[in-house]
Amino acid sequence: MVLQDIGTDLASIIQNMLTVVAFLIGTCSFILGLTIQNASKMTYETFRYLKMLILAMVIPSVVTITYGVVLVGSGLELADITYLLLLFVLYVPAGVIILLLSKTYSMVSK
Repeated sequence: MVLQDIGTDLASIIQNMLTVVAFLIGTCSFILGLTIQNASKMTYETFRYLKMLILAMVIPSVVTITYGVVLVGSGLELADITYLLLLFVLYVPAGVIILLLSKTYSMVSK
């Protein structure tokens, strides 16, 4: 009984974490798209503010993903492998956002 409750609790915790990470990454992608679209007309100060806003959402999502990997990896069962793979896949959009943010810097007029 107790082991089944722990498995159910872990699944619900991971699902909530995935919801938060998806919201943060989705919002970052939207703001990054607006930044790239207006990069040629944007001042460096405005770009700096948007960069801080994007990083303020990407960094907590990477920390949350890492916490989820540690949480799932510490009590790994065969049923939890799908959560682990999904958490590892979420590193990709976070890395792409950081890469595009660094490349957008060259398009901003100083």
